[in-house]
Amino acid sequence: MDSADNSVVSLKSLLDAVRNDDVQRLKFLLSINPGILDLAAKNWPENPLIAVCKLRSFGAVEEIRIRKPELARLKDDGDCCDLLHWSCVRGDAEMVKVLVGLDSQLCCVCLTELSMIPLQTAVIHGRLDVIRELLRARPESLEAVTSLNETVFHLAAKFHQPEALMFLLKEVKPNQRHLLYVVDCEGFSVPTENNPFSDETVGHEQLDSVSEDNGQQQPNFHSESHLIISDDFVNNHPVLEVITFDELQRFQNEMIRGCNSRRWLLKNRKFMLIFPAILLGLGFSSTVILPYFFPREKSIPNNQVVFQFRDIVTRHLPPVFYIMTLITIVLTTSSINLTMLLFSLPFGSLLFLCGISTFALYVLLTYCIMPRFFVRIGSHDVSSFQVMWTLALGLLFLVAVIFLLAKYCFHKPILWMKNLLTLALSFLCNFRLKVVLSYLLLRLKQHIQRRISYNIITSHATIQLQ
Repeated sequence: MDSADNSVVSLKSLLDAVRNDDVQRLKFLLSINPGILDLAAKNWPENPLIAVCKLRSFGAVEEIRIRKPELARLKDDGDCCDLLHWSCVRGDAEMVKVLVGLDSQLCCVCLTELSMIPLQTAVIHGRLDVIRELLRARPESLEAVTSLNETVFHLAAKFHQPEALMFLLKEVKPNQRHLLYVVDCEGFSVPTENNPFSDETVGHEQLDSVSEDNGQQQPNFHSESHLIISDDFVNNHPVLEVITFDELQRFQNEMIRGCNSRRWLLKNRKFMLIFPAILLGLGFSSTVILPYFFPREKSIPNNQVVFQFRDIVTRHLPPVFYIMTLITIVLTTSSINLTMLLFSLPFGSLLFLCGISTFALYVLLTYCIMPRFFVRIGSHDVSSFQVMWTLALGLLFLVAVIFLLAKYCFHKPILWMKNLLTLALSFLCNFRLKVVLSYLLLRLKQHIQRRISYNIITSHATIQLQ
């Protein structure tokens, strides 16, 4: 009991010393009780070094690192990685310097949710002091890329951080210049003719590196440069405001959703391109061969030219009308998906015009194939062509509205039902599933035996009566 009380007192004294950053008292405690750090490592909820860093007692951090160097192996410590990333977001260069001084391998650890190393996190927020400390600890971290194959130069451009970009350009070593020409998953690179950081938009004051072979000038990335960002680039890449500490959680959630959606799209882009293209081809082929199975002059039953509006629901219209409505829905959906996916490609505008031309061709094709009749709506007679397109687009709009309502209005109830069902299934599986199944099986056997006995008794009674 006395030893337990002494341990509590020692830990409290240690906590008071590190909270006040009293290095002399800390040395005294470590001298009279060398095992106090081991005791703290066992009883504190986190690594003592991380706890001391959070208290910003940097003098005590250095003393603990000297006395207990094994505590400084922080690469696999999730709390330390989170602390380093949030320090990069806030621009806490002093904290970053201490953490990477304890274990420089932290510079190469990705935060699981964001898939970024600390340098990339600091770049997108333009924290120059933090970037300097990270590159000083691990210069090779400049070569890291994100899961979307984005270098730190891509991130500085996309998040509109010109000062960070110019600082990084000065840090590029001769053997790292290939990083400036890396193409990300969206097909963009930093130093291209269409890029805002090309010679037209970036003015280099000193280009004094001359190649001895052909006499061509090569840009000296270590010289002072002035960055001018074009208006088109600003319009396409809006400014990302510096995030505050209160917005960290919102930033994390949005970043995770953005990374996950982009990663999912890149992972499934072949399917997202091929499947709508197949549906588009099948839609065109089906439309072309429809006249062979449903001749236009024989499609209208009894040569009826005017139908009532209720005939649409009761399916009294020609079958080709419903078939073409379904084909139009499928083809329109596929065309929209392909247009959204192909528009981001280098020739996206040209592909967009080709898509519009193809869709216009399909509209003309439906006009030529659709049988000529009218549907009376109120006091107006609407042609079959107009009714078909109105019905197809109306169904598409209705499905989209229902999907959005289900997504945003019923998301929480569906999530609650899912959690409740998961909880019920886990309860059955973990506690009473075997007992319940055994009981049900026993009751089933008893019921079968009763039925067999009843049938036997009934058959004997029938025989005796006969």
